[in-house]
Amino acid sequence: VFAVFPWLSPQALGQSAYGPDYIPPNPNHSLPIWLDPPKFAEAATCVVDISIASIFLGQAGVSLNAAVQSCQQSNNTEVTASKIKAYEAKASCAAAISGIVSAFSYVAGFLAQ
Repeated sequence: VFAVFPWLSPQALGQSAYGPDYIPPNPNHSLPIWLDPPKFAEAATCVVDISIASIFLGQAGVSLNAAVQSCQQSNNTEVTASKIKAYEAKASCAAAISGIVSAFSYVAGFLAQ
């Protein structure tokens, strides 16, 4: 079609692949977020960071529940009678507490960006 009617080509109509070329760019005009790639990337990053932070808040809650259960178990009189079980219970309690601390530090890291 363009060989027969060359004036129908996009360059003849004043358009490029990205839109009309006859509209001058306006530096004071701000594009909507869905048309401005840097703003869109920033908003997408924010959504992902908030989603991951909420996942780690859930992980902190699960770790808190595990810490309550394992630390109560380490104070049990049956566990303290056996040294091996006492070490295992204390290690389990310490691991649960470090899980809480790491989950909250991940939350702080993702929300600080």
